[in-house]
Amino acid sequence: ADLLTSGGDQKIVKALLLETNDPDLARTLRRDLEKMAYTETEKCYHNLDYNAFGAEVTALGKKLKQDCGDIDNMKHLRKILRWRDAAMVIGVLSMALPLNTLTVVALSTWTYASWTMVAHHTCHGGYNRAPNAGKYKSKKFGAGSTFRRLAD
Repeated sequence: ADLLTSGGDQKIVKALLLETNDPDLARTLRRDLEKMAYTETEKCYHNLDYNAFGAEVTALGKKLKQDCGDIDNMKHLRKILRWRDAAMVIGVLSMALPLNTLTVVALSTWTYASWTMVAHHTCHGGYNRAPNAGKYKSKKFGAGSTFRRLAD
């Protein structure tokens, strides 16, 4: 009997394993004990159809590759750039004020957006297939002169 499915717990199985002299029962108990040691996440790996999963991931990759590079990606990037640049203008202009939260948040948002939303995705080729990506292609971004690196 499979003690895992019959609701047995680890203590019972370990006690039976210590008491048995039957090698077949010991083998079954060890197998059941191993199954019990798996977490819920680990259990799903043992029941996963890896071939079907691979086929689904491949199909998804092909679909995403077709969708990649549409004009909406560049519209979204330009919107992020406008928000980022607005944060920079607000932050720089508010630096003349006494120490305030607005300046800190605006300059922080500008820096964060520049590195995580623009540079990261560009360097990993996120806009390589997008039309009119210009300097936001991985081979061009930050390449060339020191000025270009700082400006990008």
